[in-house]
Amino acid sequence: MSQSLRIALIDWNTSVRSARRAILDATENITVVFESDGSKDQLTQLPDLLVDVIVIDQQLDSKTGVDAFLTLRQSYEELSEIPKAVLTTVFDITSLRVQALGAGMHDVVSIDSGPDGLINAIRSAASAEPVIDLAELAKLLTETPPIFKSSFELSQAVITLPVRKKGLIEKLAEEWPKIKAGSKPKLSLEQYQPLALSLGFLSASEFVIKLMQNGVLDAK
Repeated sequence: MSQSLRIALIDWNTSVRSARRAILDATENITVVFESDGSKDQLTQLPDLLVDVIVIDQQLDSKTGVDAFLTLRQSYEELSEIPKAVLTTVFDITSLRVQALGAGMHDVVSIDSGPDGLINAIRSAASAEPVIDLAELAKLLTETPPIFKSSFELSQAVITLPVRKKGLIEKLAEEWPKIKAGSKPKLSLEQYQPLALSLGFLSASEFVIKLMQNGVLDAK
């Protein structure tokens, strides 16, 4: 028998959280090992637990689920220790998916997806299956461009990269306008995952979104 996935549930709504726990605990190879309403004191306990996937709702009491995850990931000493995260939401909003992917979360699942949708999202996150390819990500960012955020740290990190790694970013910048226009990418997100991790990003999707926010992928 395969080992159960260890899940953390974060939701300010006690009733919703209890219902989700009942569903997940009744699901084969899934066990809820942590519950929280999203308060800071409770979330600080998470890094000490062995958790595979965090299920966090976008609507928390004092902040959004995306903001809570951004704060939470800073509590981990190593990037590799940060659990995969699935954001739950009432409505399936494109801009929210951009926010979640840009925060390094695995994906978003809406309440309309039902229990099966949540369970599938958890298993997908645990297996690190890609949920989007470069063409889909470009389309998503064309429909809902992220807010421009200049990052001196990212700019400096890119400048100091070895020529070969910097060349990967230059290739993406060159291809980006064509990909946004609908051309089939010659590149893949998978090519950028090792580079993303080396620069402190959880996923290639987060890395590409941050590059776009920083103006690196602007059309020349």
